[in-house]
Amino acid sequence: MLGIRSMRTRTRRSIGDSSLDQPRARRRWRVLWQQRGAPIWRDFQWLVIAAVAVLMLLLGYIGFDRLPGPSSSLDSLYRTIQLFWLQSGDVSGEAGRVPVSLQIARFGAPLIAGYAAVRAVASLLGEQVLLLAIKSSFGNHVVVAGLGSTGFRLATALHDRGWRVVVIDRDVSNALAAGCRERAIPVVWGDAKDAAVLRATRVSRACYLFVCCGDDNSNLDVLMSAASLGGSRHPAIFAHLDDLELWRLIRAEAFASTRRFGARVEFFNLAELAARRIAEEHPVRAGDEGQDGRPPHIAVVGSGPIADAFVLHAARQSLEKADGQAPVLRVTLVGRDAETQRSGLLQRHARLRGACEISATTTDSCALEDRITELLSETGSAISGVYVFVTPETDGLSVALAIHRHPSIRCGKIVVVVRDEEAGVGSLLKRGLERPGAIDVYGLETRALDPSLVVNGTIEAVARAMHEDYVRSQGDRGATPDDNPSLVPWEALPEALKESNRRFAEDVRQKLEIAQCVLVPDPLAPIERSRFSFANEEIEDLGRLEHARWVADLRRDGWRSGDGTRDPVRKLHPLLVDWERLEEKEREKDRDAVRALPELLARAGFEIRRRGEEPKRAAGPRSAR
Repeated sequence: MLGIRSMRTRTRRSIGDSSLDQPRARRRWRVLWQQRGAPIWRDFQWLVIAAVAVLMLLLGYIGFDRLPGPSSSLDSLYRTIQLFWLQSGDVSGEAGRVPVSLQIARFGAPLIAGYAAVRAVASLLGEQVLLLAIKSSFGNHVVVAGLGSTGFRLATALHDRGWRVVVIDRDVSNALAAGCRERAIPVVWGDAKDAAVLRATRVSRACYLFVCCGDDNSNLDVLMSAASLGGSRHPAIFAHLDDLELWRLIRAEAFASTRRFGARVEFFNLAELAARRIAEEHPVRAGDEGQDGRPPHIAVVGSGPIADAFVLHAARQSLEKADGQAPVLRVTLVGRDAETQRSGLLQRHARLRGACEISATTTDSCALEDRITELLSETGSAISGVYVFVTPETDGLSVALAIHRHPSIRCGKIVVVVRDEEAGVGSLLKRGLERPGAIDVYGLETRALDPSLVVNGTIEAVARAMHEDYVRSQGDRGATPDDNPSLVPWEALPEALKESNRRFAEDVRQKLEIAQCVLVPDPLAPIERSRFSFANEEIEDLGRLEHARWVADLRRDGWRSGDGTRDPVRKLHPLLVDWERLEEKEREKDRDAVRALPELLARAGFEIRRRGEEPKRAAGPRSAR
């Protein structure tokens, strides 16, 4: 039950909200300080402390020297030094008025001395002090398990956006720990699989737990340890899986696993995040066709998980524009393992044959620049885009420059994927060798490891798609935002209504089990032409269950049935009644939510199938070279 009827009181700060990039007023100063003030203060704090201490010494000396009565210069200096540890500051018994300079010094000197002492202790016991502050607080922090390159990027990105972050790592010699200390991010040394180590970070009071300990086995072990901790509250857990195919399979299996673990559990994959972002930022557009009228042509240079995932995303964009009869995209794979890459893609994703013409050109890595320029210059038409996924990055630089400077190649765009666009080859391409925009650089760790991208996983994607479908269906029925305040974009939706859409997404698994259906990962699942649909009796039964779920959620939050309009202050809602007492138009909202499930899940990369149903084979290849 969505839209205006969906109102929950349980909320949680969301990294995925626009409030992360545009902090609320209470967090803006903290973010501004962390991004600009703190680095400067860390570099110059002891110089400032020394300068203030000298100023207090000078003011105190002048003040004591001006007091009435016999006093030598050494006496004034000695008494001034005593001010720093709260001695000699009582001058009430001495005749005359206390000079202003002495008034400033006898308060300022002990304050600056105390501050210096606290900073010195904090420098020695900095992590313990920060951990103590977190343990004594109410929580709402973030825990990052694993201080590899992925964990470090996530931790620093979260810290820069105003979140309190705690890191767990078992390697006390980890060089990245210095970067955490510079940013005042505490590090707990120990194995994140150990429940005692997790409790030391107060993970049960955290908002989010990001698990990126290196290998997939360790990440799954940490996830299970965190999910099995006792207590009534758990953080939302996001675990990294390096194996792309394992990620697809386990993501489908664990979708909406809150009821199983007692917490929101999702998985993310760096290659998938990067490929999706590259396809979104550098799409192959419908107007990129060559003069011969053939579909747009792209070249993917290099192999690996990111290259494979990008091909699927580009094909998905092509599939959404196709008429179901002919491919609308040509893809040429170039590299040492290009033919193996092509065979693997077609074997794992049968729908790829109907989405694009895919060919392969195998070449030795030492002749890669010459072979790719020769291949592209022979096409006789403009290349819509060349996407370079070559390691080492210097080889990718050579390929990009060779293509860009070749006189006979007309290329719409050249995208080079590097680890970090702010260092090495990435920095050289962006600032040194080429004019701006000539070669686009995409940094995996710089841009794909955005906490907002990680958190906007399956549940968030389905929840957002559900709301968009609700707005569209209500608009088709003539409803307007004036009649229904829920008919606004997702970003403008109140957090309580977002949470209700998430709860709907979390309940999808139960609905599918009742209908004897399963979820199958399929990155090329058709969205608007889904082959699956629920029977009328299933739509009625599942709509009834959706209403019952919505009623139970609101009653659990203290809402009661009431006449008239919804009253959020008294928590009264006129629709908290049995299914039989609902008006037909209200029942139809729940039925619409069920009807939309196949399309919503297809947008998240899933296909619904009946239990025991054999997958249908896609049409044979349209082009094979």
